[in-house]
Amino acid sequence: MFMCDRTCDLFKVGNFNIKRCLLFLVCIMLLVACGENDPIESRNRHPRQQEESHSEQSGSVPAVAKEDVAAYFRFDMSRDINVALGLVEAQKETLQINGKMIKITEAVVKRKDYQKGSFVLYVTGTVNGSPFKNEFTFTGFVSKPDDYQMVNGAQAEWKANADYYAKLDFDSFYRLHKVNMFTIENLGRLVDFYSINVGGEKYLFTLEDLEKTVLEDIKYEQNQLSFYLRYNNSRSKKRISLLFDKNKYYEGKVTVNTDFIKQKYMRGIYENPSLFNGHIFSYDESAYAVEISTTLKEKSDTGNMLTLHLSMYAKGNGGLLLAEFDKIFTGFKPLSELKNELIAYSTPDLNLRIVIMVM
Repeated sequence: MFMCDRTCDLFKVGNFNIKRCLLFLVCIMLLVACGENDPIESRNRHPRQQEESHSEQSGSVPAVAKEDVAAYFRFDMSRDINVALGLVEAQKETLQINGKMIKITEAVVKRKDYQKGSFVLYVTGTVNGSPFKNEFTFTGFVSKPDDYQMVNGAQAEWKANADYYAKLDFDSFYRLHKVNMFTIENLGRLVDFYSINVGGEKYLFTLEDLEKTVLEDIKYEQNQLSFYLRYNNSRSKKRISLLFDKNKYYEGKVTVNTDFIKQKYMRGIYENPSLFNGHIFSYDESAYAVEISTTLKEKSDTGNMLTLHLSMYAKGNGGLLLAEFDKIFTGFKPLSELKNELIAYSTPDLNLRIVIMVM
């Protein structure tokens, strides 16, 4: 009986200890679970730990693709790589491209191939404020023709906004028969030379191409400047031409004398314009002679405007007719001022006639 009671007491004590152990384990588990979401612990983390955590949540720096760079520089695949490289040099601002804020601070051309229409570009810059650098290969631009196609597919056109009538020394060529000013260097400032490749695409001559180009057998006829083109050892089979109106060119050699015109009435000059040659306009009298037509003339009384037909000849060159053109003159004195200049006065003959009429 005594042994039984003793055994029961031990069992009760052991059972109590087991319960305490289980309770203790449950408390520890609860504390660990609460600690993982404890905001105090999160605030007390090391800054580097917080940065790593933020990086994991927000993701890494976005990659800059070749398409992003092409869009940044606005590459046009319908042009040659020389045009594209010009855009590379001009663009340095921050732009939003495909949802990324991109700024390219440096772009270095590693290789370029005009025949294949490709180049390799090494770029350095920032994307969303983070630095990046990479190398990209761009292809698909207009390819350069071979030497034969360069000259036989060659064409020329005046540059947009080029004031070639004022800047081209056509007079030395046409009047003095000098051709030394018609070099590719001089004409290249006013003219774009390009060639059509076998694919029908327009390839613009580069500075390197122009250095290998020579103009030959230059002529002017039927309002056109024409010449043959030689590139390296190949010469074009047909002449290349540029529209050029010599009458418009030589009209620019005549300057209207506005100071003289504003002192005269239009109708008085219209009646006999040749009397005013050398007064209503000026020109280089050592090089040219100008005649005013007495029949080819027009006036506008409402516009107070006069149009005269002029013929310009070369001096010292057999009287070569250089050009014929119409010149417009405006700014004459208005007829309303005539009343202030008319003065009535009598003469002896007038007085005698009046006396006779009265008698």
